[in-house]
Amino acid sequence: MTELENEVLNETEESEIAVENVSEPGEVSAEVVNLSQAAASSVKAETVRINQGGAQHVIASQVEVMQGGVNRIQAEKVKISDSMAAFVNAGSIDLKDSAVGAIQTQDLSVRDGGAVVIRSETVTMGDGSSAGAVISNQVDGDSINTKLLIAGHVEGNVETSLDTKQVLFAGVAAGAVIGLLLLVGQLFSDRG
Repeated sequence: MTELENEVLNETEESEIAVENVSEPGEVSAEVVNLSQAAASSVKAETVRINQGGAQHVIASQVEVMQGGVNRIQAEKVKISDSMAAFVNAGSIDLKDSAVGAIQTQDLSVRDGGAVVIRSETVTMGDGSSAGAVISNQVDGDSINTKLLIAGHVEGNVETSLDTKQVLFAGVAAGAVIGLLLLVGQLFSDRG
């Protein structure tokens, strides 16, 4: 660690670490970690707050990201505002004005944001929200905008390229075509 990093880390209590204006301090671990205009490679804590900063990997019970970016988040409860993340695995996620690559959760709320792939037990999509693919038991929202939707129960106006029935039909059709191609291939290989 540099002198600046040591000064910042030593100025806080043992149970709480605040990191400001530091680039890549490496691994940070404490009960509470606050990253403000700073970056870390790995953060492990009970509570992590990132404001105008970022991290490669965050493991915590509670994570809040505002105007930042994180590669991977593993947590019980996640709140992401005006930020980006590549992969989030959490018990519950509140996503506002943000984008995520892939989400795995029990309960997801999205407002004016989106994700490429969502796998969640329940999804609530607010206005201005979208997703590439949503796989869920329960999807609610005034306007559900997605390319692919596989859901047990949907409440709301759905705008999608493929819904559950279309995906099933496409799967059956693809299986039939592949089966036919394999059969033709087998016939030609037996003759040779």
